[in-house]
This record gives sequence, C-alpha cells and structure tokens, in this order.
Amino acid sequence: FMHLAAYIVSVLLSDCLNYCLHPPIYPRDSREEGQIWAVDFYAPWCGPCQALIPEWRRMARLVSGQIQVGSMDCQRFQSFCQSQGVRAYPEIRLYSGNTRQPDKFM
Repeated sequence: FMHLAAYIVSVLLSDCLNYCLHPPIYPRDSREEGQIWAVDFYAPWCGPCQALIPEWRRMARLVSGQIQVGSMDCQRFQSFCQSQGVRAYPEIRLYSGNTRQPDKFM
C-alpha cells in the first residue's frame, strides 16, 4: 500500500512540475525574466504524444528549478499553435533567455 501511495504522490508532483500552458500563460512572458522553457506542443489524439507523457513528466522532475517545463494542447488552442508555426505533433521547443524565436525545434 505504501508503494502505491508513494507512486500516486509522485504522479501528482509531476503534474505540478509540468505546466499546462494556454495562450495567456506562455513562455514569452517568462522569457523576459531569463527563464528557460521546454514546451511540448501536442494533441490528445496523437499516439506518439501520449507515449511521450511519462518521459516528459520525468524530465520535468529532473530539471525542476533549472528549466520550466510545459505542455500546450494544440487541439484546444489550434489557432494559437498555428500562429506559432506548429505543424506536427509532438513538437518540442526550447525557449531561452531574451530571444523572440525558439532556440531549438525537436
């Protein structure tokens, strides 16, 4: 029972470390403060996106305090994702410091 409880707590903490982003809350605002963001643009129906979730949460735990980690639901915010040039899922972008363009597309 204790292992199950510990697992549930770790999942809940992982969700807290992985921000669910939407257009008003987007790394552009935080980048002015010099924060680094890793953002996963995904769609709920996308198989590879779903397969990425456990590793994305694991990464959020590993880099907590150094890099902000977030996810953007492109089915829900389709026009925003299109305006950002997202064309396939999952698409991972690394935003850093003071730039207006993502440093990396993956």
